[in-house]
Amino acid sequence: MKPILCAFFASVSILFFTFNCSPKDSRDVFSELMEEMVRLAEQKDMTGLMLYFDQNYMDFQGRGKKETRDFLFNYLNIHTNPVIHVLGTKIDNLTSGEAVIQTEIAISSGAAKVFRKLVKVALDNYRLKINFIQKNEGWKVAYAEWRYLSIDELYPESYALLKKIFPGI
Repeated sequence: MKPILCAFFASVSILFFTFNCSPKDSRDVFSELMEEMVRLAEQKDMTGLMLYFDQNYMDFQGRGKKETRDFLFNYLNIHTNPVIHVLGTKIDNLTSGEAVIQTEIAISSGAAKVFRKLVKVALDNYRLKINFIQKNEGWKVAYAEWRYLSIDELYPESYALLKKIFPGI
């Protein structure tokens, strides 16, 4: 009886580690990376957020790392306790050392979280196009551009997620 139990537990362990320790797919890696960056932005931790930016970072309007930090800090201070929802992430291009993704986000004030089921809330929706480069310390943002989106311009999967978060929209 004991050898059968040992074989059973060994098989279960192998299956567990095979399915739970398999490498993450690329979309998961970048979704988690965006979630971590968003968490830092919500906390207005610009120092922590900027650790994810390459030292040669440049945005679509010619802002470097410092100017982007200042821009983001000022933007986030407009919102009371900003809440940033990562909606959908698509990988446009992925090579061994570079990746281009598009992520849609919705930004609201923290107060909207309490009332989201009762009233319509004002959301700022953006599509971010981000070029990442892989460095020794991980993926870094090398370039970014963004544009404001109306609700009608969101990817279908982003709109569906937004409807779950804010049923009144």
